[in-house]
Amino acid sequence: DLKPANLMLTPEGTIRILDFGLAKVRDLQLTDPEQRPGTVAYMSPEQLQGEPLDPRTDLWSLGVVLYEMLTGRTPSGGGHDLATIYNILHEEPAPPSTVREEVPEALDQIVGKLLRKQPQERYATAAEVLAALETVSEGSAREPACRRIRRSPLPRPALLALVALLAVAGVGSALVAANGRTSPELPEEGSSAVNGMRSPAREAVALAVLPFENLSDERENEYFADGLTEDILTRLSTIAELTVISRTSTAPYKDSQKSLRQITQELGVAHIVEGSVRRTGDRVRISAQLVDARSDRQLWAESYDRDLTDIFAIQSEIARRIAEALQARLTPGERQRLAMRPTESLTAYDLYLRGRDYFGRFKREDNEIALGLFRQAIAMDSAFALAWAGLADAYAARVHRYDQGLGWRDSAFTAAETAVFLNPELPEVRKTLGHAYLLKGDWTRGIAEYERSLALNPSYLPAITNLGLHKSMMGELDEGLRLFKRSAALGPEGVTAWANVAYTYAILGLHTQAREAINTALALQPDSYHAQQTAVGLSVFAGRWAEAQEQVERLLARDGDNARNRATAGDVYLFNGDLVRAREHLERAYDLAPDGRPATTVRRTRVLLGATLWRMGERQGAEQLFAEYEELAREAIAHGDPFPFHPYGLAAMHAIRGQRSEAMRWLETAFSAGFVDHWLLLHDPLLAELRGTPEFQQYAARVKARVDQLRARVLQMEQP
Repeated sequence: DLKPANLMLTPEGTIRILDFGLAKVRDLQLTDPEQRPGTVAYMSPEQLQGEPLDPRTDLWSLGVVLYEMLTGRTPSGGGHDLATIYNILHEEPAPPSTVREEVPEALDQIVGKLLRKQPQERYATAAEVLAALETVSEGSAREPACRRIRRSPLPRPALLALVALLAVAGVGSALVAANGRTSPELPEEGSSAVNGMRSPAREAVALAVLPFENLSDERENEYFADGLTEDILTRLSTIAELTVISRTSTAPYKDSQKSLRQITQELGVAHIVEGSVRRTGDRVRISAQLVDARSDRQLWAESYDRDLTDIFAIQSEIARRIAEALQARLTPGERQRLAMRPTESLTAYDLYLRGRDYFGRFKREDNEIALGLFRQAIAMDSAFALAWAGLADAYAARVHRYDQGLGWRDSAFTAAETAVFLNPELPEVRKTLGHAYLLKGDWTRGIAEYERSLALNPSYLPAITNLGLHKSMMGELDEGLRLFKRSAALGPEGVTAWANVAYTYAILGLHTQAREAINTALALQPDSYHAQQTAVGLSVFAGRWAEAQEQVERLLARDGDNARNRATAGDVYLFNGDLVRAREHLERAYDLAPDGRPATTVRRTRVLLGATLWRMGERQGAEQLFAEYEELAREAIAHGDPFPFHPYGLAAMHAIRGQRSEAMRWLETAFSAGFVDHWLLLHDPLLAELRGTPEFQQYAARVKARVDQLRARVLQMEQP
């Protein structure tokens, strides 16, 4: 589906093709006045007439793109879709040189051949087109690149597109250097760049933005009110002197009958922002107020009754006025970010908000709807960075939420890279690119992008949470714990943060603190799977086997078809030596895991079930599972994924077979990757064959020494 919206030029001068599937005539809404002209312009005559298609259809679309790159317009004109279709089917396009006289005749001929109406009259293959273009580039390369840049009268979007063609002649990198946006360097932590040149530092003021009430006649506008709330919250959270509670924690207070004072006590803040939205046609009325809940004093209030086209200006003004009322000092960069317009298309913005709404429902079918909405938003405004980030998130969800195949990692990465290229100053797009890097196994770059995201927005909860998880998985438990606690402070209703705090304390051997943290998580959300599964792990850590078994049986009674519940139960029974029950649960987890479950669950289940079968004398079945696991783990390691439990699983597999030297080799790899679970080393039944050897005991002592150092750092960090 070749068209400008599906083409990206990276800062390195590489062109990426984002293929969203072949367009179909039946999908067009030719009478829709809201439809943006242009999509039809890249469709071939045979495509429009419903005839059989072959690769020469793509060459037609390439011809349209080249024509537009050379002239700034499409060969069929920019009118309504029906007029465009008529021109494609019946009119011959003017040669590019008649629109821009500097276009050489050779390019006229190439583009003209690509745009022949009969497929058999076009180039037969893309290789033929490339050969023809290279012939032209050999002659054009002699002209200095700087002269071309000065002569070009094109606006910046067209100039960026023209870079792609000129790159063939070897001058693309010069244009990118002159005109392209590159990623900002990450400032050192604590530097003036991160702090926005603000001195001296002030303690941040904590506030919460409650969900704005939807007063529209159409209840379906609920997504608009929720999206507006999140956008105002996001703008406020970019201000370093404000600490803004996450939307995850404020969402439960939608339509709440609790008093503001009670809400502020539960959220741990003194100030509340609340408001309402009424959308009627092309008009919007937004009312907002800032309240000091300690005294019930209104610090600021305003109502805005304006055209919908002013929506971004209203968001910016509300955020700015709230900051002023709280006496927060804004840096120039913060002022610029507050005033930023994410898109010039209200239709694209509306589609984006709908996409975010569906994406946040955490269901596979809703994720597919979100994908379609993000694509539509991009079709309306191909420079809408947040829509590209949403698309990347939805593609990534196909991998890590719904297990639809690792192939979608590249789609997620390309969309995320596009988002950052379009607007590198948005914390959301930096977070999305970080996640895309992590999916590809590049944790170093992924973590760097999360840190860039937090440099732009210190209160951005998704970046804080994900950074904490990956720091912990790499063995930096002290840093992970600090980030988890930061996450809990910004999202006090976030049960996941407290569960992560609890598990980190347990690995450090701080069991009293771990128990307090998991009790907090369960008090916040008693039915949370994550908290309940973590509680099982803490019982195992403490050797309370009867309690752990009671907990997993309650989990299974609640949902026996949850793969993680089954895997957790299998883990508990395997550790306790009950191979029959361990096998029962692990086989069920294995059957359930591939259907929409994260790949990590699938991999660990293979090792545990293989070990169980091996202990029961069923070597053939065990070897099959080990082979499956080894293929998955080695592939992840080969792609640069440093998760220490990949090599740990390989070590366990070799230990069960009695291959001690190979097992120790993989344990060393795990240690280098950050493995610090000393308790697991001492108690894991999968390593029983190694435990009495001097090599293993020396290894365990080194792991213990590392854990002791981390525990000392944490205790020092937490001193009052």
